[in-house]
Amino acid sequence: MKKFIIMSLLTGLVLSVHGQNEYRLWFDNQTGKALRGSVSPSVSTHLDLDVSELPLGVHQLFLALANSSGSIVSVKSSVFMKTEACQSLACRYWIDNLEPEALTTEESGNYHLNLDVSGLKQGIHTFNIVVLDDDGNLIDQQSASFVKMPRGGIVRYEYFVNGIETPLGGETLAEPTIPFMLLTDLDVCGATAAPLSSDNFHFYIDDGEPVVMAKNDIRFRFYLEDNTYIEDSTQYADLSASKPVVATKLESKVMKRCAVPEAESISWFKADSEAGDSVLFTVSAPSTMQLFAPDGTELMTTKGGQIRLHTDDTGAYYLAVYDADGNGTNQMDVYYECVESAANVADITARRPVNAPIYNMNGIRVASPTRKGIHIIGGRKQVVR
Repeated sequence: MKKFIIMSLLTGLVLSVHGQNEYRLWFDNQTGKALRGSVSPSVSTHLDLDVSELPLGVHQLFLALANSSGSIVSVKSSVFMKTEACQSLACRYWIDNLEPEALTTEESGNYHLNLDVSGLKQGIHTFNIVVLDDDGNLIDQQSASFVKMPRGGIVRYEYFVNGIETPLGGETLAEPTIPFMLLTDLDVCGATAAPLSSDNFHFYIDDGEPVVMAKNDIRFRFYLEDNTYIEDSTQYADLSASKPVVATKLESKVMKRCAVPEAESISWFKADSEAGDSVLFTVSAPSTMQLFAPDGTELMTTKGGQIRLHTDDTGAYYLAVYDADGNGTNQMDVYYECVESAANVADITARRPVNAPIYNMNGIRVASPTRKGIHIIGGRKQVVR
């Protein structure tokens, strides 16, 4: 039986915090990675949150408070945007089609925003944010959808797959339930599977082997106690319709000539890299390039025909090439190069010249390379592991 997990999220709630003794914090829909701890209504709690694994863009931070029996009694959320460090930015945001407003920085240089959604009607809304440089040029634009729900919860839900208007399933709940607390397996047997295409696929590593599958659209309808409803949608991957990825092996500094991928199809390549390497991928035909880490995590997508990356893990990196324009030819060249290798660098303190000056990557001279990373020793880059 094909199943997947449904979780619908809340935003903009302000609830009572009296009597709780546990908190749970998580980003986006990563409830399985929730950070837990104790909390007291009379004591302030400060947390330093690690966002290093989050991709650039708009995210939500969720805070749930639970009572002594473990039941969640209140939920709050906040929207934030992760950007590159050391950028001079100006930001503007808006909800739906409302007038854009400027974000102002705090003394720390960070942006902080508490969204007031009290005037919004119940249902699906979109939070938009644009990032501008000092000259007012657009650097990036991001958006995130959220659902404003009544505090009383929902009494029924239905779900629809791939545009089919007949509900594939649903359930009437025993009592009104807050949507994010609705965690259940949904049966999607009998759904018309979406075809695998270059603009609608999911890549992952299964038992060490690369696999690709199509994404399916699923729409939820949440009914309130007065029989009105709101809707939300997302995507899921069909595990039973997966297929193995056949990837062409790339060797460093060796040009590989191959056929231009046909419309809606994907050409796959793989290249081995050591953690700490600086690598380069290029494709001669204008195309979309998508790079995945050895564990299947998407690292980068570009239409520029070139990807440069500093690798964090050792293993096979997978490159997807699609939507290619052969400019009248059916051949393209794919090139991979390990520009700078960090392999076989172990104890650099034993290899550096006596009294050689040591600098970190910020240009600051240090007595010894006490931290892991790249250092400049005797005028050469070396890696501390």
